[in-house]
Amino acid sequence: MPADSRPSAHDAVDALLARSLAPAPLPPHEERKALRTALRISLTDAARALAVSPGTLRAWESDRDPGKPEQREAYAYFLDSVRGRLEEQDQHTRATAVDRGRPGRTAPTASAASEPPAPTAEPHDAPAPTPASNSAAPASGSAPTPAPPRSTRQTTSRRRGADARPDLLAAIHAHITSALDESGGDIDAAARALMGDEPNKAGRSINNVMELWEMSRVGTRYDHTVYLDAPDPLVRRRKDGSPLVWEGRVKFTNADPALVGRPVTPLDANAAYLAALSTAHLPVRQITHNPTGVHERHGEWSWQDPDCYGKGVDLAGIVLIDQPAWPHKDLPNPLGDRETRGALWVPTSTYLKLKDAASSRYGDLIDTVPEIQEAYVAPGTDAMFKTLASVLNSARTRAISDGDELTRAYIAKMYSVLVSTMGDSHANKHIRRPDWERIIRAHAFANLWRKAVRAHQAGLTIAYAGGTDELHLAGDVWTARRDGRLLFRQGPGLAEIKTKGAPYTWRGKAVRN
Repeated sequence: MPADSRPSAHDAVDALLARSLAPAPLPPHEERKALRTALRISLTDAARALAVSPGTLRAWESDRDPGKPEQREAYAYFLDSVRGRLEEQDQHTRATAVDRGRPGRTAPTASAASEPPAPTAEPHDAPAPTPASNSAAPASGSAPTPAPPRSTRQTTSRRRGADARPDLLAAIHAHITSALDESGGDIDAAARALMGDEPNKAGRSINNVMELWEMSRVGTRYDHTVYLDAPDPLVRRRKDGSPLVWEGRVKFTNADPALVGRPVTPLDANAAYLAALSTAHLPVRQITHNPTGVHERHGEWSWQDPDCYGKGVDLAGIVLIDQPAWPHKDLPNPLGDRETRGALWVPTSTYLKLKDAASSRYGDLIDTVPEIQEAYVAPGTDAMFKTLASVLNSARTRAISDGDELTRAYIAKMYSVLVSTMGDSHANKHIRRPDWERIIRAHAFANLWRKAVRAHQAGLTIAYAGGTDELHLAGDVWTARRDGRLLFRQGPGLAEIKTKGAPYTWRGKAVRN
């Protein structure tokens, strides 16, 4: 080797010292997402700039740190740059306010972005109160007195309420337009790109819907757990390979011989999983075993208290219960078609269905709410996917009205793959929440069960009920009333229902269309 090409002793020392330097400092996890969203940078765009997957970046913002030194350096540089840009915006905002003769209002700053997340006992998705601004103008020649800094969550909450829906609808339109442009206007090719084909069965739908959800979450007061440390009941399976947690899938055929020969109308509940996404109660953070706590408004709470589920603290997760007796041969069992008895793990959406079955509103169908023997739960919210579901429903409704089959199918694909891959699917690397998947699926089954019971209360006869959306009824379904109101409205909306094929004569078995 030529002498001038040999590394000097100083070079070797410099390289050793470089390897020995302390890792680049990173802000707390809760500050990282707040910084990014304060500058309105999407998760996908930031991940692309950092050359990592959105799921990896989501983990860095939740509970993990970059493992490779070069990734940590790049991420630290990104966050420092964002903080610097926010400080520049803050200075510009205050300077502009002084020029206009009014007190400055600070933009989100690094200190605001570092605000700790809301307590888990108050996870509901509502904007925090905005501090009152200083109404007095600064004295001439004196430095302006800045108003108390608003937190990033407060600032983005306002944006979320006012601007998130147009942004999300525009993003959906951009997804479809891009696919059509790439395919030269070929609708079939665009559909394959968006919704998948062999070997990629999901196409872009998973990444796209996760990006939309990330956009919809801007401004929330709390950070959710991305990768669940799944408890044993969510991991174990039965001997037949089915999950240990029972979701209560509806499966009912009326065996009454008096029903034979009567006309039956097959009905189809619209977008069952989209409706479930909108209203399911989900645990915000890690579910834990038999937790207790103190809520700032509701006082002490415990996993054993039925009143802590579905309201108040709104505990959500999975619970172990005994199966109640079900003597009603003309109604579907809220636990589905169970062939074995004994203790059963169920999602809390199934437990809420049993609470309804024990209520006077649903006819006191069971004597009492089953006692909870064991639980893996955490305080929850029914707003986790509410904004996203609302936007998807708006786009779906418009597509149906316009006869836009590509958009309608794309929306259906997005919400279905979101539910089916958020658990333990390798196809979705953005999130691992098997508890959410079980709860949402069970909630969809529960929604159909409630429709069936309400139909029975309105004087209709249930011939068949199955899955999340199929309900076959004998009687005049369009004039039936419950509590003085029409039971069903026909149409494509989430609160409406449509026929699934022509009416038929009941012969003891459902005619599936």
